[in-house]
Amino acid sequence: MNTIRYDATPPIFRNNPMVFTACVAAFVVAGALSMQMPELLLLVAALCIPVWLYLYAASKVHRLMITDDEVVYERGLLAKSRTEIGLNSVRAMRMNQSFSDRILGIASVQFYSAGDVAEIDVWGMPNPHRIRELVEHHTKG
Repeated sequence: MNTIRYDATPPIFRNNPMVFTACVAAFVVAGALSMQMPELLLLVAALCIPVWLYLYAASKVHRLMITDDEVVYERGLLAKSRTEIGLNSVRAMRMNQSFSDRILGIASVQFYSAGDVAEIDVWGMPNPHRIRELVEHHTKG
């Protein structure tokens, strides 16, 4: 039986810190001004709650798993697409991190098995060094 060594979806806050912080700040300001303008709190809720729901759904659309034998990438919320690459077939792995990604502990990760196009390309994954360790351990071991 395959043991799952890594299983994650892109985290909501770490992939969208500015949007998340702006919505929280808007709620704080609207709450402070709610005695003078009660409709402001409703307006902020009407704007921010759909944004948070969208960000939540967008983060749950992508899922990366690494088992003992393979890398599995699932994409989709209602309809699903699944890509599997055997760890023995992984020719290369690329991680891209901006400065803010490094601070937040996320990275975009691409897996290549043949050719120049990544078979799996997923953004904003948490704990990217764990991903690299698992793939390197298997290819060296």
